[in-house]
Amino acid sequence: MRVVLGVQNWQAGETCSALALGVFDGVHIGHQQIARTTVEMAAGGCSCLMTFQPHPAAVLGGAGPEFLTTVQQKARILANYGLGAMIVEPFTPALAATPHDRFVEMIVDTIHPRSVIVGRNFHYGRGGGGDVSTLAANGQRLGFCLTVVEPVMLSDKVVSSTAVRSLLREGDLETANQMLGRPYSINGKVTSGDGRGRKLGFPTANVLVEPGQALPPRGVYAVQARLEKRLLPAMANLGTRPTFGESRQVLEVHIIGFFEDIYGETLDVDFVEFLRHETLFPGSDELVLQMKRDRQHAVKALQQRLGFVYNAQVL
Repeated sequence: MRVVLGVQNWQAGETCSALALGVFDGVHIGHQQIARTTVEMAAGGCSCLMTFQPHPAAVLGGAGPEFLTTVQQKARILANYGLGAMIVEPFTPALAATPHDRFVEMIVDTIHPRSVIVGRNFHYGRGGGGDVSTLAANGQRLGFCLTVVEPVMLSDKVVSSTAVRSLLREGDLETANQMLGRPYSINGKVTSGDGRGRKLGFPTANVLVEPGQALPPRGVYAVQARLEKRLLPAMANLGTRPTFGESRQVLEVHIIGFFEDIYGETLDVDFVEFLRHETLFPGSDELVLQMKRDRQHAVKALQQRLGFVYNAQVL
């Protein structure tokens, strides 16, 4: 799947058979249904998805919501559904002020889609004045057919990016992961730390969390670390390390049985299971004993949930 930065960089003369429109933050199971429908509607032709960066709410109303996926993560996830291209459209004040009819005309004049696919709650154009009814009318006027994908339900709850953010805040990682159809993931570069973990026998990768990323509560988690194409069993601490009197929140990842130097590499940290809350220990000895128990629990959780087989001694 190729990534196109802005509709103006769409290859002139190329027709997109089916185009999905939306923010797609989180690429949850509802978004995945839209992606699958788009590929089906393309019927072997070019299937495309247009997303917006930054989140429109960040332009329309201040800071906007915490984000669930970076552009790079969106591209990696959506590539699994057979899409031909993802267009990342910069959401600017000028775009926000564009009347909804003109917004659609801009897309049709450039991409020439035969089918457009959106979710039921899709809004677009100045003041959010466009919705599925105006989009259907524009389709009749401009020559494309509209397919509206209904919301996906999970245990009587509508699956949405807002719901996923709320579940993460509340610490309901399991339901959030069910809505996502995969473990919630944080992507960041590995930076140098103070080396304390290595001295304690638990070397860690300190992952730089991008500002504005939605985070689960502080604590220790069983995680899957993804380094390029390698999937590695790990545990992570998200917190401030109160035992050592610190206050800055960090994400430290201990990859089990792994001793390579990965400073500067990009790591995806998939949050599989919550293990325990952040705790203040009397000293480092008590902390190390608990970390050994955490590592055992992480190995067991990863074996049960993801099928990891790890036979090394981890006591």
